[in-house]
Amino acid sequence: MGVRFPGSSVSYLLAAAVRRFALEVGRWSAPAMVLSVLLAACGPEEADETVFQCVESTDPTVVLLSPAENVYIEQTPPATPVAVTGAVSSWAPFPAAGKEIRFFLDGKHAGSNTQAAAFTFPDVPMGMHTLSAVLYQQGIPLPVPSATASRKVKVTVPCKKKADCEEGNPCSIEACVSIGNGEYRCHWGPVYSCCFSLFDCPFGMSWCKDLDGNGKGECLECLEDGECDDGNPCSVDHCIEGTCNHLPAPGSCATDAQCNDGNLCTVDVCQAESCQCTHAQIPQCCTAPAQCDDNSACTLDACIANECRHGPKQPGVPCCVADKDCASSNPCKAGVCDKGGSQTGLCKLSPDPNKPGCCSADSQCPPLSDKFLGKCINDAGAGYPKCSYALNPEWCDPAAWGLRINELMVDPAGVPDALGEWVELFNAGGTPVELSGHVLSGGGGEACILAPEQSFPVAAGSLVLVGRTADPK
Repeated sequence: MGVRFPGSSVSYLLAAAVRRFALEVGRWSAPAMVLSVLLAACGPEEADETVFQCVESTDPTVVLLSPAENVYIEQTPPATPVAVTGAVSSWAPFPAAGKEIRFFLDGKHAGSNTQAAAFTFPDVPMGMHTLSAVLYQQGIPLPVPSATASRKVKVTVPCKKKADCEEGNPCSIEACVSIGNGEYRCHWGPVYSCCFSLFDCPFGMSWCKDLDGNGKGECLECLEDGECDDGNPCSVDHCIEGTCNHLPAPGSCATDAQCNDGNLCTVDVCQAESCQCTHAQIPQCCTAPAQCDDNSACTLDACIANECRHGPKQPGVPCCVADKDCASSNPCKAGVCDKGGSQTGLCKLSPDPNKPGCCSADSQCPPLSDKFLGKCINDAGAGYPKCSYALNPEWCDPAAWGLRINELMVDPAGVPDALGEWVELFNAGGTPVELSGHVLSGGGGEACILAPEQSFPVAAGSLVLVGRTADPK
């Protein structure tokens, strides 16, 4: 059963007084005195002898409907599960993201439900215990009395003496009670002004502390913010007028939905340990084609349904995936596929390291001197063209050709050219030179064959005069 007195602090204090009175009696039984107090607080039309609840409040509310308050449950070794059911009101919409109902056994978190006010405690040990349900939103308990509901349950066992019923709760009084037919069971009642957990205290109290060292806790108000630390990184804790308040921390999250960054390529998660959002990138996810550029000329890059796709190359665009895809018409250069540079997937030509001295044109073979000319010819031994050098046919070696012009008479003034022009030749070599067959030519295209009809050797170191007439004078 639950009692909720919404609105003013007077209603809250009245609820606390009624609960304390009922605990002293031993169970919620709606005696006349309790009922009269409820009627005074809520009005006779709002009180119910089964579930005492004032229904006019708009505060979020949770009530426990079962098990009954102070019910005795037989222990069933090896475990005694206890199921609780309840109801939620004034908290629409529920279920909803960020909303949950947390369940506690003697102040210790036992589990949660995000769908309904129902939970099964897997094992409630022997003794008197407090089962509680609390409405949480974004990881923070709602700061209104009606958002918390509790029930006392007592798990009993057969006994022979009082000591058999000792269960270590300083806030209970144990007894071994006859239930007839010679059978005895453990029963427990509350110790006045004693708390075992904060759920035994009126709403707004901050502590259940053993101040006297006798094991009996006392309900206390807070004095400073530090006393309200709930260990929850999602909340900022304050002590306000003796009551702890827990507000969502700035920038914190409670659900994954609160972390949605609008990016379809990230997985948005609210980390429970830190209450902070994380956004993990989804591999190969995209929102624009530019994000899919694989730096390859062999593919068309597109972003389709937030996924990068890479299709065949565009027609006419040269590309490659290996060196063998790159043909070369240059005998000295090899085709190389760019596999990681600025033009990935494009063929380029690079000097073939296996063809030293290779050439593809005579211009790549400069002459070594006037005597030797370079030509690019196929080298059968190397298997590729190389520079080859041969004697220049137009080159004249003065040392090998000793015959030279020593003096000459051109265009004489006193006689006609046919009678007066002559050339004196000198053999500067060390051996005779055959004059016959040599040709004298001028810039005007005229030419004369010397001694065409007979041998005419010129001795080494000798001079010979050649004229245009056969007259020896």
